[in-house]
Amino acid sequence: MTWILRQVWWQWDASASDDVFSQIYHWFNLAESAAWFIFGGMVVRRWGTWRRSSLELFYAMAFVVFAITDAVEAWQQSTALILFKLINLVVLFTLRRRVMRSYPEAKLF
Repeated sequence: MTWILRQVWWQWDASASDDVFSQIYHWFNLAESAAWFIFGGMVVRRWGTWRRSSLELFYAMAFVVFAITDAVEAWQQSTALILFKLINLVVLFTLRRRVMRSYPEAKLF
């Protein structure tokens, strides 16, 4: 059963430039990673300005961890990574719901 956690489903191969799916998947994950880092930075900036919720730093950290997992996914996708991302996503949405109560006028992050 532990073999499934170690299962690698996809791996980036820079020499396979004719593999369109791999090219798109790789660069999309890197762009997505950059976006999550930006969202994490925006949360830290908001916290630095308003400091309405003590959970905001954990919320920002959840964005950063998700960004790191996307960067890892740009090179290799595995069962363990997908499960970790799923757990992180649940944490991210839970923190978002709690933090956004302090910012009822905000809609994005």
